[in-house]
Amino acid sequence: RGGPCLAHISLTLSGGELSMLALYRRHSYVARAYGNFLGLARLLAFLATESGTQVGSLMITTGHAVAEAPSRARLLEAARSASTGPSSIEVGARPPGSSWTDLDLKDAS
Repeated sequence: RGGPCLAHISLTLSGGELSMLALYRRHSYVARAYGNFLGLARLLAFLATESGTQVGSLMITTGHAVAEAPSRARLLEAARSASTGPSSIEVGARPPGSSWTDLDLKDAS
């Protein structure tokens, strides 16, 4: 708490595009995420412009995400009530509780 949460930035140049991966140890999604994401997007745009490349993808990974709003209970209830349930792809893919043994993979040998 109070310390830096951004742990690592990785840049990749591929096909004339500069992409960025940012790794956060802990991220406060309600209080800080928008500003952090906007800052990373601006940094990526600056680096791409200065290096004469196009802006590629921005991927952000967080080890521990926190939704720490004062109205967290209301936020979670709103998310639950807005949920329409599982989509057809989720239901049709594999039933809940499936395991690797349910896949019936053929032996590679």
